[in-house]
Amino acid sequence: MKIRNIFFYFALFFVFILVLEVLFRAFFFFGHRSGFISFFISSYILTEMGGGEVITSDQKLLYKYLPNRSFVLKTDSYEHEIKTVDLGFGDIGFRDNGISSEVFAVAVGDSISACIGVEYHHCWVKILEDKIKSDVVNMGVGGYSTAQKSIVAQNYALKLKPKFLLFEINFSDPCDDFYFVNRKKLPIPHPLNNFVSSGLQRYLITFTFAKLLFETYYYGYTPQRRYRMYYSSCDSGVDFTVQSIEKVYSESVKQGTDFVLLVFQERFFPQKLRAYLTDKKNNMYILDFSDLEENADGIYHADGHFNVKGNTLVAEIIYNYLVSDRILK
Repeated sequence: MKIRNIFFYFALFFVFILVLEVLFRAFFFFGHRSGFISFFISSYILTEMGGGEVITSDQKLLYKYLPNRSFVLKTDSYEHEIKTVDLGFGDIGFRDNGISSEVFAVAVGDSISACIGVEYHHCWVKILEDKIKSDVVNMGVGGYSTAQKSIVAQNYALKLKPKFLLFEINFSDPCDDFYFVNRKKLPIPHPLNNFVSSGLQRYLITFTFAKLLFETYYYGYTPQRRYRMYYSSCDSGVDFTVQSIEKVYSESVKQGTDFVLLVFQERFFPQKLRAYLTDKKNNMYILDFSDLEENADGIYHADGHFNVKGNTLVAEIIYNYLVSDRILK
């Protein structure tokens, strides 16, 4: 009798957990798309749910886009579709419109290059492609650190043998590099976090309610605490950032590809990284977007990604830079 009761309560608990999981998944899935839940809170839970159709694990990069997939991304500021294409590598996809002719340039970066926040025809990479009238391939992936971008550049971008490699970095890269290289979970919501867990923790985060409880405990209750922890590691990541830039620059020079470093939000960089960039300006193409960021109004969405106006201005600056330096013939 006692054994039967134990079995009954165990079955009842299992059913309760199952119902709870279904309710949580429905809440986050529909709440996200209705705008009821903010993108910041729910997006990385949805990385495994809705985004699981787009993102998968990778031995070197830890995560990557799958080719020929689509996903609707909705926040309080914007809604658009992310489509990925197969650029001939089979195992990986990127947010691009495909290759139709000889590759003129490849852009490698994070969400700035992937143009999170706008439809793809408003992306600065696509606008630049239209201006140049030659293929500019987009290999930007949201959340990538400089170290991950370096892997993309060496294993994919340079294999297309472009004339130019547009390599984007921004102020969060040294922080992201520290966590990526050390295979550590970031103290803020980030796609990487789903792919550095292991064992029981990795299994539990497949359950939405368990993931929510764990991340509430892990991140703490205040954004201030999260970001203090995150930014405290930026200085420690600078060496990884510099090494990654140097590696891609060296490989580009070796195969005759012009390397152009696109620098966003330099004023927030650790001093050591700013000093490195100052030292490199004499022998490396470096395009700094400080003037745009400090003087232009209305170029960002609420989450800091460029809006349509911002993407248009970024494309114009890059185009004018290439023309003024007589890089473009």
